[in-house]
Amino acid sequence: MDNNWIPTKAVEALTAVQKKHKGVLNERAVSEILSQLNMVWRNIMRQEVEAQKTKMSQQIQDLRRQIVTKNAYDKGELIQEITRTKHQLSLAEKKLHNQKRVGGGNAGKENVQDST
Repeated sequence: MDNNWIPTKAVEALTAVQKKHKGVLNERAVSEILSQLNMVWRNIMRQEVEAQKTKMSQQIQDLRRQIVTKNAYDKGELIQEITRTKHQLSLAEKKLHNQKRVGGGNAGKENVQDST
């Protein structure tokens, strides 16, 4: 892992501690350095987490829109299919009714005899 970047805020915090303690690295200075670095990294992580939350929220909203759109589209297709099937059923019932009326009820028997 080659990551040589150091956040500007971290460098500024270290420089401030160095000036405050006049370049002396005692226990108090180390403690302050660690505290300052902790704040810098915590703020960086907060920003990254917020950015991820925003990105994920946008993705969730997009997926919700897709679901609503897909459901509406699927519902429309199903309604068309039901309407088409009802129409076909109606035509088949009319044809059967006409065959029974014309053939005196023997239309079904004639079809069975023709197919054998």
